[in-house]
Amino acid sequence: MRYLLLAAKVLAAIWGLLIIAYIGGVTLILAQPDAAGESWPSDFAVFWEAARFVLAGEAARAFDLEALRAPLFLNKAAPEGWMPHWFYPPTWALLLAPLGALPFGAAFAVFTGMSLALFYLALRPASGPVPGGLVLVLASPSLFSAVFIGNTSVLLAGALAAVLWAVREERPVRAGLACALFAIKPQLAVLLPVFLAVRGRWRAFAVAAAASTAFTVLAVAVIGWEYTEAFFGSLGHWQEERQALQTEGGGTPNLRRDLITIYGFMHYWGVDHRIALPVSLVLIACVVGAVGYVAARTRSFDALAAVIAIAVPMAAARALFYETAFLLVAFVWLWRAGAASRMDGRIALFVCWFGLPRALNYFGVDVAAIWAPINLALLAWACWFALKVAPRDDVEPARTAQ
Repeated sequence: MRYLLLAAKVLAAIWGLLIIAYIGGVTLILAQPDAAGESWPSDFAVFWEAARFVLAGEAARAFDLEALRAPLFLNKAAPEGWMPHWFYPPTWALLLAPLGALPFGAAFAVFTGMSLALFYLALRPASGPVPGGLVLVLASPSLFSAVFIGNTSVLLAGALAAVLWAVREERPVRAGLACALFAIKPQLAVLLPVFLAVRGRWRAFAVAAAASTAFTVLAVAVIGWEYTEAFFGSLGHWQEERQALQTEGGGTPNLRRDLITIYGFMHYWGVDHRIALPVSLVLIACVVGAVGYVAARTRSFDALAAVIAIAVPMAAARALFYETAFLLVAFVWLWRAGAASRMDGRIALFVCWFGLPRALNYFGVDVAAIWAPINLALLAWACWFALKVAPRDDVEPARTAQ
């Protein structure tokens, strides 16, 4: 274990240096007169440009893919298989807006630093039993991959960690406020009301509902109704637009390669949309039902927390490779629940730690081709572990009142 921790520390240090070098390199590249977006962390590049639209009083222009594309690539061709897109609610536009006032390098550094800080601080209280604390987590290739692209997954994984620890420590207000952060990407919050309701955490449930509503109302008031209308209007046809744009000039769209949902797996292997969609919705309902059942029956909160973190991407209608960052939350809680004492538990811990870094694509492995069955198997094992194996940690299986 000592050598494992040493290797993890070295790897975490390497990841940190690479991120710092990447931020500096991008900043230098963008200082060139003809710089375009090929070298940008793709997701955050879109966030930054949308934030600039918000500050300019033209927030709704973020939904115009051509308007978004032109400043990012200086009217040059986008890298093959990638096209900037924006389909986010006003809550995320409101939080991002201040970053639009900063140069790109500084904005990316602030965004990355704040995301990692929330992730670290929220997960640290639960990491006591993990050897080396969060060193192993920070050395995860899936965490580096998520940070490198500049997405919301690290931020929301931190929010989930905060929810779980606050519930365990009987802090309903903190739990509800942390839940409200999921208003920036509500498709990932499907399990949270189920979890709080089944466990009888009604005060946390009420705070989450009130805070999410207040956050949304404030965002709509500040960003404007025109943006909100554009957001709802984009939901019905975003797939067709992006598919058409991404396949110009040939190549496989990243969306098809990077989806980690049940639907993404079936779509990748050629299952017709009319079959894949209803089947995936049924399986999502089964995932939600399974999590609800475990929440009602298990006497190990630590194992239940791991189940929820594993299930978050599976219960979402749309999730991509960077959402495997949620498995790092599961890694910590599984370790707390004693999974490291068993061979099957150690395998599950490795899967949670490794996740699916984007770098696998460079070795010819498309994450959509393999991930959904792996995640479903991991979730099934975690449910069994929570119900049959994990030791009771003195948290009652359900409550009728907070």
